[in-house]
Amino acid sequence: MKRSRHVKRHLAALTLAAACRYAAADEPVSPAAVEMQFFSAYVWRGQVLNDEAVAQPALSVTRGPFTAGAWANFNLTDAAGVERKFTEVDLSLAYGTEIRSVALEAGWVEYLFPNQTLTDETGTGQAWPGTRETYLSVSRPVGPVTPALTVSRDIGEADSWYGTGSLSSAVPLAGQWTVEGSASLGWAAEGYNLYYFGIENDALNDAVVGVALQWAPTANWTASASWHYVWLPERRIREAARALYKHDDRHVIGVGLSHSF
Repeated sequence: MKRSRHVKRHLAALTLAAACRYAAADEPVSPAAVEMQFFSAYVWRGQVLNDEAVAQPALSVTRGPFTAGAWANFNLTDAAGVERKFTEVDLSLAYGTEIRSVALEAGWVEYLFPNQTLTDETGTGQAWPGTRETYLSVSRPVGPVTPALTVSRDIGEADSWYGTGSLSSAVPLAGQWTVEGSASLGWAAEGYNLYYFGIENDALNDAVVGVALQWAPTANWTASASWHYVWLPERRIREAARALYKHDDRHVIGVGLSHSF
């Protein structure tokens, strides 16, 4: 049974929200952090999973090089066939280190989907099956820009590969203000695209550009506002997305507040 025939979910990559972040060895690491973000839509790797407002809380705890995290999506409306409930919970564990200014992170993400059901070809409903991924991420600052490469392997339902390359740059402004620009491009293997889009080919998947404004009035509190635009550069993926997810691009705006301990 291919879930590519059904509206889906997942971790919002464009929010950088799934829990695990690594700080360079010479930077102080907060032992714990909580975050609450609100977005005008929920988009993950080009898939518009909810085109109405959502809330996405997150929690992370760091001990040495290890970070454990939890992230969730809560629908704020009755959109996407699910009323106001949690539709996804992601649990993660990561190990981070730095070698000659190159930051490395390896991790595991477990995806759970409470309050969602999957209807198969016979019309029978069942609990939405969870899945899991392992990943490896590499990044290194080059002047004011930080390029990064992340390769993920779904070892559950999709059983395939997804990779993304990105560029980001943060510029300090007056006072406690910072503006950050980012861009990324994702690629997926045949098995991944078959599972999520019903397209049996390797292909570029999603492209994202965005800007975020952050205000840190204290060392522990940060408020943010962001805008991102997501689109699908591959024609076959676009056509499949319109049929499965009702959209093939999306502007997303968000606001958030985080606190570190």
